[in-house]
Amino acid sequence: MAAALAFSACDKDKERPVSGALEPVLAPMDAKVRELDKKLAELRKKTESGTVQAREEAQRKLRVLEDRHDAIKKKLDEIKAKSGNAAAAAETGLSDALDELDRAADHVADQLK
Repeated sequence: MAAALAFSACDKDKERPVSGALEPVLAPMDAKVRELDKKLAELRKKTESGTVQAREEAQRKLRVLEDRHDAIKKKLDEIKAKSGNAAAAAETGLSDALDELDRAADHVADQLK
């Protein structure tokens, strides 16, 4: 990641790396995404047991969570690629989306117990 942040964009049309000042803001989000990666992997394992109907329902819910997770990861990558001001403006919405996804994953995990 350091290498990706090390380049400098001379052309105004190119996206610029996130400033070092935003790294403390984005680092916890990266950690949350990795935590959710693990949580979704655990849910994936849990969807392999139970009745056919229960497995299909759990897998459907998991696909929804994974789609949301992928969208959040993509948004985080986009924020990292933008200038500092644009990234700071988008950070709040992404943080809320991560929290919401975490709660939804917990809810699905509770249903699979």
